[in-house]
Amino acid sequence: MRPDLKFLIVSSSALGLVAFDASAGDTDLERVLALPECPLALELNQSSGCLSLDLFSGIPADDPQFRTRLTHQRLPEAVLAPSPYWATRFAIRGRLNDGPETEYAVTLYNYDFPCDTDGAVALLGYSESGLPLIQTDLGPFELANPEFQVGATSYYVINPDSREITARLIGSTFRRLNFVFHRADEISVFDPETRECLTAPSRESGLLQRARNCRSLALRSSPGENVGLSEAHPGDLDIARHALGENWWAANQAWASELVSRTGDGAAIIVNNVEICT
Repeated sequence: MRPDLKFLIVSSSALGLVAFDASAGDTDLERVLALPECPLALELNQSSGCLSLDLFSGIPADDPQFRTRLTHQRLPEAVLAPSPYWATRFAIRGRLNDGPETEYAVTLYNYDFPCDTDGAVALLGYSESGLPLIQTDLGPFELANPEFQVGATSYYVINPDSREITARLIGSTFRRLNFVFHRADEISVFDPETRECLTAPSRESGLLQRARNCRSLALRSSPGENVGLSEAHPGDLDIARHALGENWWAANQAWASELVSRTGDGAAIIVNNVEICT
C-alpha cells in the first residue's frame, strides 16, 4: 500500500481524486466514493476497527465459487483513479449514514486482479441485517444488495454438537492475514498493513473491534500463518462433511484431513476454505 495514497483518501474531498469525462454522460444519483483503504481517523480510534478487503458481487454466502461482476449496473461515465488503481462507477442500492435505502452512484477502485473483484473497500463490519458496512468519502455505507460479499470465506466455524456452521470468517484473496484462534468465542485477525488485531470479520460478528492478546502472537508467526489451532478430534471429518455438504466433500476429500482442525479449547471445529480465489 502506498502511504501517500492512504493520506489522500482520508480527506472529505476524496472525490477530487476521481476525474470524470463529461462527454461520457451523467447521472442524477448521488455520487459516493468507496474508500479502498482504511482512513487514518479510524485507525487512531481505540475501539473501532477497519480492514481493507476485496468486494465481490453475485456470490451467495455459502458458495464462494459463483461469481459475477457488476458490469450490468455500470453507469456510462469514464472514471480515472490514482495509481495503482483502476476505477469504475456502479448504481448500487444502500444506506448512507443510517439513512433510507436508495440507489447511489458508487465509484469503486480496484486492482483488476484475476480473481474478478469488483473493487477494494474499507470494511467496518456488518450491520444488524448481516450486510457489509463500508467506509466512503461521505460516511459509512451499508451495501443493501444481499449478493455482495466483502472478502471471501477463509474459515468455517462449526459447532461439533449441533453439526452446524456458526460463523464464516472473512479473509482476503490477496492479503496474507493471520488468524488467531484463542477460543471458540474469541477469534481475531491480524492485519499486516496496519499491524493491528481486530475481531475476525463475519456476517455474525457485527462491527469490527480492537482485539486483545493477538498482536504479539501474530508478530511471532510467519505472514499468513495461523495461531492457536489444534488437531481435529476423531469424527470431525464426518461432522465437517455433514455441515458443508457433499459438494465440499467431493472437492476436498483427498486433503480434507489437512483442512479440519479444532480451536485451542476444543470447543469448535475450524475448516480452512481453500477455494477463495477460483
